[in-house]
Amino acid sequence: RLYAVEPAEAPMLSKRTWGSHRIEGIGDGFVPKNLDLSLLTGIITITSDEAIAMARRLALEEGIFCGISSGCNVMAALKVARKHPEIKSIVTMINDSGQRYFSTELCMEKKDLVVPVREHPLDEYTITELNKYQHSWEIIE
Repeated sequence: RLYAVEPAEAPMLSKRTWGSHRIEGIGDGFVPKNLDLSLLTGIITITSDEAIAMARRLALEEGIFCGISSGCNVMAALKVARKHPEIKSIVTMINDSGQRYFSTELCMEKKDLVVPVREHPLDEYTITELNKYQHSWEIIE
């Protein structure tokens, strides 16, 4: 089984919508051409708050100082484990060090930034790929 994870605030793969979120490096509103959607079993959505809380928890409880997207990945793995207790081994990735995030909400207080609402139309490739595969995915929220 293979699951993709995306920000709940920008569920482009699962709901074809995009919105502002605080998980850097994912949820950019398009399907990259190096992502083979035919391999996916499902999509897991994680809120920015869940991702940040997990990254902080990993640092405090496990000594793993990682970025927000890594917190997102670990939270997604936990959601899969809860939804599918029959799965005995789950693998995820912790991609980078938290050192890159000293000036972000991970290490500082949350800053409320106004992000303008904007249209975010999907490109033709993304629409074509989603039309082919989206119907077969399990969505875990």
